[in-house]
Amino acid sequence: LDSHLYAELSPTIESVRTRVLSAARDQTGCRCLQHILGDAPFECDEVQSLIAEIRPMSELISLMSEPYGNFFFQKLFEAATTEYRREMIKAVTNDLPKISTTTHGTFSVQKLIETLRTEEEKAIVIHGLSSDNF
Repeated sequence: LDSHLYAELSPTIESVRTRVLSAARDQTGCRCLQHILGDAPFECDEVQSLIAEIRPMSELISLMSEPYGNFFFQKLFEAATTEYRREMIKAVTNDLPKISTTTHGTFSVQKLIETLRTEEEKAIVIHGLSSDNF
């Protein structure tokens, strides 16, 4: 997506609906998505409709390593419910070693580790970063 598509749009859910993955890869679209995630409760129907567009969940792997996608991933992980965070971690865990070797992926993995909340999340990430996966 071109940045000019968002230039005149306030960061509303409608401005990125049906284009979440492409918006997350664009500087202005990513900022718009981050603003929405910062302002609206994660559980609200509008945010959930955007999150539903992140399918397959394996799309998170590429977003984590992209110049703008990594910022979206970080904000999404911070804002997500415990259940959605678990889904996110499980979707990326086997690729964490590979992701962590990329310039932008390093930031995503660092944020993921810094913001782990539960013992289950920690165990899944530790397994993903184990030497068996390198």
